[in-house]
Amino acid sequence: MSEPTIAAKRPAVLNLEPGTYHGCRCGKSKNQPYCDGSHKS
Repeated sequence: MSEPTIAAKRPAVLNLEPGTYHGCRCGKSKNQPYCDGSHKS
């Protein structure tokens, strides 16, 4: 099993407008804490 990719070791505090957001759970996104589809490669 490969080593996990850790995006950050602290919580992200955000003020968001109403809408739909997808959080990154793999740690590969360049747009942390949001998913940018980097996990598909």
